[in-house]
Amino acid sequence: MSYESIIISTYDVISGFIGMALSYGLSLNASLVFSIQNQCNIANYIISVERLNQYMHVPSEAPEIIEGNRPPVNWPVVGRVEIKELQVFIYYYYYYFESPCITVL
Repeated sequence: MSYESIIISTYDVISGFIGMALSYGLSLNASLVFSIQNQCNIANYIISVERLNQYMHVPSEAPEIIEGNRPPVNWPVVGRVEIKELQVFIYYYYYYFESPCITVL
């Protein structure tokens, strides 16, 4: 193959050829995007089925009311909330101040 056959001069290129090449290139790109999107959707469906299979075998929680562990009927007799040494810190983008911003004693 000679060097002249590889290089195409601007006079030999027809505008229709360029348009056709662009059209094929864009349709190939759309087909590639469509196939990747379909493969991702199929992978998501497979993962969701696997999760359902895992959740089906998770042991259930304890019952809401356990008759042997119920408090007395008159409980609580006195209600009071005490807050001792409450400290609230400000967290800002994984950075916090070393000293508390609010202290309640």
